[in-house]
Amino acid sequence: MSDSAELPPPEVAFRSERDVARGLTAAYVLGLALIAILAIVSHFILNNIIFDQRDAATVINVAARQRMLTEEIGLLATDLHAGDETARAPLMEAAALMRRSEDALVHAGDLGISHILQLGQRQYYYEGTAALDPAIRTFLDVVQRYVKPSSAEDGEAAYRSLQTSVRIMLPPALDHAVSLFEDEANRRVDWLRTVQAIVLAVLLVTLVLEGFFIFRPLVRKVQAHAKHLYDIATSDELTGLANRRHFMDHAQRAWLLARRNKEPFSAFIVDIDHFRRVNDFGGHEVGDQVLRRFAEIATDTLRSSDLMGRIGGEEFALVLPDMQSEGAALVAEKLRQAVAAERSETLPRMTVSVGVSTVMPEDKSVEDVLRRADVALHEAKRAGRNRVAS
Repeated sequence: MSDSAELPPPEVAFRSERDVARGLTAAYVLGLALIAILAIVSHFILNNIIFDQRDAATVINVAARQRMLTEEIGLLATDLHAGDETARAPLMEAAALMRRSEDALVHAGDLGISHILQLGQRQYYYEGTAALDPAIRTFLDVVQRYVKPSSAEDGEAAYRSLQTSVRIMLPPALDHAVSLFEDEANRRVDWLRTVQAIVLAVLLVTLVLEGFFIFRPLVRKVQAHAKHLYDIATSDELTGLANRRHFMDHAQRAWLLARRNKEPFSAFIVDIDHFRRVNDFGGHEVGDQVLRRFAEIATDTLRSSDLMGRIGGEEFALVLPDMQSEGAALVAEKLRQAVAAERSETLPRMTVSVGVSTVMPEDKSVEDVLRRADVALHEAKRAGRNRVAS
């Protein structure tokens, strides 16, 4: 029987590997995509907080400067009224800056302000008899009248109105405007912080859920697939026993350990008698069933620590560290009797021949031990089969 029957068709194995790889890659990409999306959202929220803070700081600074400009205009107007003509140009510049600042506060788009007035601020600036924006613009018109009066009486009246606004009317109104902008900035920051906390919570929950529903299954799939690959690499698929390569690696290590510790070491090789007849008359399917049944009997008969491997079509081997040839022969005989006692209504009767060998001082590797066991196996066959030879 050919060993090629033990492995799945190459195209089936390749398709399985490809499907597993695709599934693992898709799960990993999905997990990374979710984390990336939440990270991007967090970035935009933080960026928005920074932008709002900067804009709010600018608005509050400009609003507070309106109060300072009002006081500066009042002082410069007093100097000009006292006859200091050098105060005229600074007075006009201060009034122009105050008008520009007012336009920026109520309309945005200038002086680095993009903040649009909110409902409460808009009402304060535009609605009611004490609306701030008309009061400021009236004040600036009065300043313009004072700087360029139509008559001495008009200039004097403008000066008195100007001083009344500077000392009584505008300062508390401008202070309240600053308070409105500060309150709005604080509310905006609190709201964004709440959103950020929600996003952070969602991110943490997402990470936990990904751990349970994506990465945990992913790790399990990797582990299962790794175990599957290990089983493919080390096990004989038909019988479930160790394949030749894995058995020889294990046997060599056991032999080296026994030689280093100066301990006895034995091995035996088993061959199912007349197995070719089973294949010729029953077909390969029956032959496969016989091999599987023998593996089950051997697994039930031998110790769980013993490693038996399939090293050929119907040929098996076992190494027995720390065991002399007599003990190995007893183990081999126990296995032979268990196989010979097996009765099945669907399978032909089985018997096995066993060759036993013990390590010798001149051995260079475990293959020398197994080679002598193979010689003993052929002696058992020549002697009539269904027996153990050492």
